[in-house]
Amino acid sequence: MTSATLTGLAVLILPGVVLADGHVEVLENVPTVVAVVDPSTTPDFPVASLSRADCEVLVRVEAADGSAQEFMSCQLSDEPVMEPDFQGSAPESVVIDAGGECIWTSDYWYTKDESEVKASAFEMTVTPSGRVFAWSSFPAEPLDCPEEG
Repeated sequence: MTSATLTGLAVLILPGVVLADGHVEVLENVPTVVAVVDPSTTPDFPVASLSRADCEVLVRVEAADGSAQEFMSCQLSDEPVMEPDFQGSAPESVVIDAGGECIWTSDYWYTKDESEVKASAFEMTVTPSGRVFAWSSFPAEPLDCPEEG
């Protein structure tokens, strides 16, 4: 999927009111790390569960009220994750991971200034061919999430 196609899809699926006074930004070649298993069904998560991915496009659509949606289109890469025991590979069947507040971190903000802004909801799909598609939602006011540790 080209960045123009993904941008077009993002624009089509968002309500017109969001775009009327909002802002759309497109980043290209964004690296990330994704789960290649369903964490809720993987007892040893994150062991053998993560992979790096190269996102050819990340589209952030921000509404006038400051809330935002992010859409990503990526491909799993061969570059290893930092912790060798956590290295996973493309799944044998489609994996869909979704969740609510304080789980997903914005790749947009991490790319921009290395800040960790948490989403209120997300969904990510990883295919056997290594394609990764994700969307995430962010409220106008940043979430107050507990520190990981």
